[in-house]
Amino acid sequence: MRNIFTLLLILACPAALADDINWIVSGRLTAGYAYMDNSSHGGTLGTGTRIGNFVDGELTDRNVDDATNGIGIALGRQFGNWRVESELTWRYRSDWDLSAPSPAINTVTNLFTNFSTTTLLFSGIYEGRLGQHWTWEAGAGAGVAMKVMDGEFIERGVQTDGTDFVANDTRARLDLAWQALIGVSRRLGDHWTANLRYRYADLGELRIGPYPQRPAHLHADLSLHELVLGFDRSL
Repeated sequence: MRNIFTLLLILACPAALADDINWIVSGRLTAGYAYMDNSSHGGTLGTGTRIGNFVDGELTDRNVDDATNGIGIALGRQFGNWRVESELTWRYRSDWDLSAPSPAINTVTNLFTNFSTTTLLFSGIYEGRLGQHWTWEAGAGAGVAMKVMDGEFIERGVQTDGTDFVANDTRARLDLAWQALIGVSRRLGDHWTANLRYRYADLGELRIGPYPQRPAHLHADLSLHELVLGFDRSL
């Protein structure tokens, strides 16, 4: 924690030359899409041989997406047109759902994974005036992303009585993350400001598996496109 505050103080050193220095606390709401690209099981599912119209164990779709939404808080230091900001955001469950036909054992395998993310990002943001009450802003930052995953492996009707085989796995993964953002803000009074941002964020990888009694595991690249509605309070 001491290192985090040291970093913020180093970045904020130019503030000593500015007249309008102040702290800002913010509440945030986010909504957008999570993209799970380049999904793969690394050859751990099926035989990989072509049987009829299918490759045994091949995923039917390697790139999937799902809606994501969350809440966050931020602490920033404003000096002139620049802001240094730390933001903590938690996002509700997204679905990473994949399927793979396995004709070698006469089944279809479903791989259902729910995950939530928590990010802590440190950013530098530049603001420019658009009028008396409006400003535009653009920035970038980096930090860490924690992903908590709950996966379900289902082989459909592999038993003689048609019973599905089901296995579960739960994982957590911490990765480096980065973001780029652009947006607009409107002053609502002496102390309050509302802002709307578009954010692209790269949150590293998703990884789940192996599952009990099955060696299959999955991995994918995780990124976000989202809108962020914030309300800032100057202290």
